[in-house]
Amino acid sequence: MRYGLTRSIDIYDYENETGETFVAPASSWFKATNWLDAHADELEGVSTAGPYENYVWAYYGLVDANKADKYGLKEPKCLGDIVDMASKVAVSFNEPEADSLPLKEKRPKSS
Repeated sequence: MRYGLTRSIDIYDYENETGETFVAPASSWFKATNWLDAHADELEGVSTAGPYENYVWAYYGLVDANKADKYGLKEPKCLGDIVDMASKVAVSFNEPEADSLPLKEKRPKSS
């Protein structure tokens, strides 16, 4: 877990038959957790909450990467919106490799 909660996410758009990989910062996970906490009553009794959690995390990762509009995704208001998202796109999470992070080069400060 070298980069903590940062994830490399593969997304595939069913309708357009296109996909890409992007990096979601740790902040995406925190935003997803806040959303899930706010919707805990909807998740009560759901035996497989994991997929919902992944799609919410992916949604906020797309927002942080400025890509949500590209896939026609709007902020989810309920679990039904997450199901709608899952009917549009597939997502897969990976731990990022060092060379996949969009890190800026550290440059010496000018004197």
